[in-house]
Amino acid sequence: MSKAIIVKAVIFDSKSLKITFGGMSMKAEVQATFNDGTTKKVLSFYDDELSFTAEEFIGLTEEETHNLFHKKDVAYLQS
Repeated sequence: MSKAIIVKAVIFDSKSLKITFGGMSMKAEVQATFNDGTTKKVLSFYDDELSFTAEEFIGLTEEETHNLFHKKDVAYLQS
């Protein structure tokens, strides 16, 4: 059984989410559409600490998305 692959990703920064959700969000999030047609939030992060581009997620599985986050988070914490 193959795992679903991200074919489209949209990043919502924390500022736009505050407007959308009444000022409650402090994190940015990544919404991904997979090759099986599903769309869901795959990641949330503090965008004053980490940055991503939508292109980084194309071709990844959800697990690989979490690995990418972990790699960037560790690098940030060690800087």
